[in-house]
Amino acid sequence: MTHAVRFWGWRENKREEDLDLEELTARAQAGLPLYGESRLPPWIQLAAHRNSHYSQLKFGVSEISLDILRY
Repeated sequence: MTHAVRFWGWRENKREEDLDLEELTARAQAGLPLYGESRLPPWIQLAAHRNSHYSQLKFGVSEISLDILRY
């Protein structure tokens, strides 16, 4: 299974959930940010989030849209 679909909940993956919880707990106890730090301004981070959120699901949309536009 690819990294992108590990936590979507479509397939049970208790091992990955447990590993993630363990890693995040260790980072929190060490006083580190959970997912690292970014040097980007918040508005750029938000734009990147909106563009990538569920982007794996959008691959087929362009093909469907092109088919519709042909008719």
